Amino acid sequence: MGVWGWVAATASFTDTSRPIIFPRFTTPPLYFTQGHSNICDSATGKLLFSCNGMILYDSNCVMMENGDSLVPEKAYTHNAFPNGMLTQNSLILPKGNNGLYYVFVVSVTDSLYNAVWNTQHSSERAPFNILMYHIVDIKANNGLGKVISKNNVLFSGKEMHKIGMMACRHANGRDWWLLKQGQYDTNQVIRFLVTPIA
Repeated sequence: MGVWGWVAATASFTDTSRPIIFPRFTTPPLYFTQGHSNICDSATGKLLFSCNGMILYDSNCVMMENGDSLVPEKAYTHNAFPNGMLTQNSLILPKGNNGLYYVFVVSVTDSLYNAVWNTQHSSERAPFNILMYHIVDIKANNGLGKVISKNNVLFSGKEMHKIGMMACRHANGRDWWLLKQGQYDTNQVIRFLVTPIA
C-alpha cells in the first residue's frame, strides 16, 4: 500500500499507510495556496520537503539550504512571499533511488516579464517561457536537504501556458513523463522523459 501525504491551504495531512485513514490537522508556519508541490518518504509518509513554486522548504517548514530564487529575479521579487503565483507550476520527482530529487518549476524570463507581465499582469494571456529544474539532495543537512544544482534550463524560447504541469510514471516503472501544457488556446502538450540520468 502506498503512503501519501498532503499539505494544502488548510494544512491537512492524511496517512494511508494503515487500513483506516486518520486525518490530522495542524497549523504550520507556512500557508500555501498555489504553485505548491511536496514529496514524502515512501516508507513512512514523512514530509521530506515542499515548494511554493519559487522557494523550497524542508520538513520543518524552514527555507532549505540554497532553496531560494528558483525562478528568474523579476518573477521571484514580485511573487515569492508568501505563495507561488500560479497553480501547477512546480513538481517534484525522484531522481532514481539515491535520495536525489528533481524540482521542476515553470516561470517567465525577466525580459518577458518586463514586456508582458509588468504591463498586463491581470490579463489572462500572461505567458511563461522557461521551464527550469533544480536538484535536491535530501540526505544533506541530516535529512533536511540541500539544493545541489540550481536554475538549470530544461526548455525555453517557446510560449507556454502559465499553468498545467503534471507527471506520469513511465511503463518501465523507473522513469517519468513530465507533461507541460503548451500555448494558450491549443491542445498542445510538451512532454519530457525524466530519467535518473537526465
